[in-house]
Amino acid sequence: MRARATLQARRPWFIAGALVLLVAAIYFGGHQLTRPQFIDTSIPPDSLSPGGFGDTTDFRVFFTWTEDGYCVGQFHVKATETATQVRVGPVISRRYLYGGICAGVGTVENVASVGLKLASALGKREVVRESDGAPLPVFVYRTSLGCNDAIASKADPPADLPVVLNQVALPTVSALPANRSGEPDPNARLFAKQGLFVASGASFALLVPAEWVGRLTIG
Repeated sequence: MRARATLQARRPWFIAGALVLLVAAIYFGGHQLTRPQFIDTSIPPDSLSPGGFGDTTDFRVFFTWTEDGYCVGQFHVKATETATQVRVGPVISRRYLYGGICAGVGTVENVASVGLKLASALGKREVVRESDGAPLPVFVYRTSLGCNDAIASKADPPADLPVVLNQVALPTVSALPANRSGEPDPNARLFAKQGLFVASGASFALLVPAEWVGRLTIG
């Protein structure tokens, strides 16, 4: 009887403790759900460039990003399209506050980019920034070179240049030394020059990566 009385005396304390824990869990869980899960930051777009090979609706939107890097999928952008104009909205940087793994992507010279898919081909439509109506430059980086653009010919390319796909010989291991260009534009203050050896009847393409359009050009 003494042992039974002891169990009955302790049982209300056990139940009360469980209720306190349950109430605390509900309170803190509900409080957590009411807190914001992410923070959105609006960033004005600076320029665009074609983002796909042959796809006239696929573009990259470039903007200033002063942090060291960013997460994959962190940025989003939308555009409003009419028959004569494409109005690019702000780039939205969404940063989640709780959990998640960020695969960091580096930036160069404080510039980042995000993909934009248009509903129809850009064509001759004007591209403007939605917030203030300012025109946005569209960098087109594709230029065809014909055989008349060759400066010389040789039976074989130099031995120190690797041959890629039996079509073009160019340096693929050593970086080209940069020299001062003397140009007044600070974005063009350095240049590097290299002749390309192309096999007769071959075709090739030199592309500036989308992330570097506006910072790197081919002349």
